[in-house]
Amino acid sequence: MELISSLVSLAQMLCESMNMAERRRHKTDLNQAISELETATSELKAIRDDLNLRIQQDNLEGRSCTNHAKEWLAAVSSAEIKTDAILAKF
Repeated sequence: MELISSLVSLAQMLCESMNMAERRRHKTDLNQAISELETATSELKAIRDDLNLRIQQDNLEGRSCTNHAKEWLAAVSSAEIKTDAILAKF
């Protein structure tokens, strides 16, 4: 959960950086911030995919999926939506 919170915080900081860079017309800074946000989004998608696979495997093996894994999946999905929305602005 801390990783997801960190990634969301990073996305928010990057958005602020992008806004500042845009105002100052620092295209290099803006491009770097977008690149970092895209990387964070890719990492979130990888985490989501891994969680989905683990949940599927647990179901196939007859183990009940823990609520914890489902909560993580929901948090990752929420963070993905937020970072995608930020990227859509640019």
